[in-house]
Amino acid sequence: MSGNASLVIGPELNKLISSQQSAVAATLAAALVTASGRPHSINEVLGLMREIQFSLYPNVGSGHYEAWKKSFDGDKAHQ
Repeated sequence: MSGNASLVIGPELNKLISSQQSAVAATLAAALVTASGRPHSINEVLGLMREIQFSLYPNVGSGHYEAWKKSFDGDKAHQ
């Protein structure tokens, strides 16, 4: 779903979509952390979740997304 389409559908459905996207990102991050077989700090997991969420659901025009996009290096190994 594009960012513009979500503006038309209403604030309540927007919240539901945003919650679902966060749940997907959290589930994928949990799976990656588990598969890695090593402990991760909370900051590592939150960073991984942010990378997953912005990769799957870009929010063009958002200050947080634009800052992430400038600093994200897809070739860099996740630490």
